[in-house]
Amino acid sequence: MNMKLEKNVVIEKLDSKFVVLNINTGKYLETNHIGGYVLENIDKFSNYEELLNFFYKENKIDKKQADMDLKAFLIQAKKFKLIIADE
Repeated sequence: MNMKLEKNVVIEKLDSKFVVLNINTGKYLETNHIGGYVLENIDKFSNYEELLNFFYKENKIDKKQADMDLKAFLIQAKKFKLIIADE
């Protein structure tokens, strides 16, 4: 799976959370520091597996749980038109 931010997406840090906004649609997602980091740096990960390895190590959870959580997060980000991801 290749992923990148949609055009016209703005990421702002507010206290301990991030707000990610698609300026064109008005849709936004509020997330924690890990979700904010993932979206800020999504273009730097060459594939899903590389992103998953970062995610589960950062969250200190097992890889299976991290895979489920990360997929749910990316599906939500895609639904809000914040990222482009091929299947």
